[in-house]
Amino acid sequence: MDHRRELIVLGFLIILIAIVYSGMEFWRTNLNETNVKSLVLEDLKTKHPDTAVGIISMEKITEGNSTYYSIKAKVTKDYATPCPVRIHYYYSYPEQNFVTRPPEYITKNCKVCTDSTCYLMFEEEAIIASHTLKGTESISNYIDENKGAYPKVEPDPKGWKITWKSPSSEIGYEIILSFKGEVIDLKQIKTLY
Repeated sequence: MDHRRELIVLGFLIILIAIVYSGMEFWRTNLNETNVKSLVLEDLKTKHPDTAVGIISMEKITEGNSTYYSIKAKVTKDYATPCPVRIHYYYSYPEQNFVTRPPEYITKNCKVCTDSTCYLMFEEEAIIASHTLKGTESISNYIDENKGAYPKVEPDPKGWKITWKSPSSEIGYEIILSFKGEVIDLKQIKTLY
């Protein structure tokens, strides 16, 4: 009787393993760009609640019998502030599942253009540069005097256009920066507040 029970348990375990394995294979074969994007964004939202997250790039790679997605994603903390933090994450999914290499900080400690070369590739860099570069002291003072000041960033044919407004002021500032971190135009503007 005990031998029969062992065979039943063994048979049950084999069936269970087969079900789990086929489920894993089904999942692997049904990986598509939309599913992977959703999984990555959900992972980032779990790791960084109350932040803006997004996919920058995604590439499907096949090596031998293995197919995976190489994904570059971003997290932005405190976007509508003078000092946003931008972080890049790199995924190889499902090869490394949700284990990423160490994050790459694009902006941190409210500093950009600290060496002789300056390239403002991202909105967060433009926001920080708009009040920290030489020649932007009027915006820096505006931010200090108007604690609710917030930026709005738009691409400009010459680089970046950053508009600073505050609910506590009827004036604001508009600055255009080149991608090389040069002040092209800076002016005080009237706001609707």
